[in-house]
Amino acid sequence: MPKSTKKAPSGFEEAPQAPFEGEPLSGSVSDWVRQLEREAEQQSRAESMREIRSRAGKHRKAVEKDARGMAETGMGEKRSSRGGSLGGSNDPRIRAAAGLNPVAGLDISLEEAERLNKETRSRDKKRAAANDEASGIDNLASGAVTATVDALAKLIESGNPLFKDGKIWVPHRPARPEKSEGGIAFDLVTDYKPSGDQPTAIGDLAEGLKSGERSQVLLGVTGSGKTFTMAQVIAETQRPAVILAPNKTLAAQLYSEFKNFFPNN
Repeated sequence: MPKSTKKAPSGFEEAPQAPFEGEPLSGSVSDWVRQLEREAEQQSRAESMREIRSRAGKHRKAVEKDARGMAETGMGEKRSSRGGSLGGSNDPRIRAAAGLNPVAGLDISLEEAERLNKETRSRDKKRAAANDEASGIDNLASGAVTATVDALAKLIESGNPLFKDGKIWVPHRPARPEKSEGGIAFDLVTDYKPSGDQPTAIGDLAEGLKSGERSQVLLGVTGSGKTFTMAQVIAETQRPAVILAPNKTLAAQLYSEFKNFFPNN
């Protein structure tokens, strides 16, 4: 049977996806969160170990390179055949005072040797500072992983992305201005005076509106003066009102009555 040839891509197309199989989790959300924390900690530890090994390898290579350089210059501590010290030194000043080149194998002046020595020390300090900074970044990354897992756990438990710091996020709302009709006062024009239970109802309704009571009910039989009572409440609180009617006939009747109560508004 002939082998099928690999089809060349005809243009832009989606790359093949890696196989993925979900592993069912038997346990609570807290168990799952702890598992995520362990996996994140293991990954962070593995990255830290790779960084440490990389630094150790670079340091080892640098030491070997320095050792080879010292062996080539031959100005380490010299000893005789019987083991006695000959008093050799690598210090540029001591070598220059002895009439030797400041650096073995290099024909440079003492000033140039000291400048090279200073540059080498500065480079070593920068390398050490970079290593310390990398270590601090590793610590920050570990803390960020823990904070991310903690935020994920709270989101799963609350089910609300607006839940933060133990309370629901609320958008900023500026203070609402006082309600009025463009500065025009509500002038109630009528010859009738509240009587019976009307003064008590008017006082209770007005006090409820001023205290922020959102739901109030005025009960009364037909013809008991409920419309007149509400007109008195509007005049008492000096606030606009929206009046809803269940049908056109009653809407026309209420419009006529309130138009008579407030002819100037």
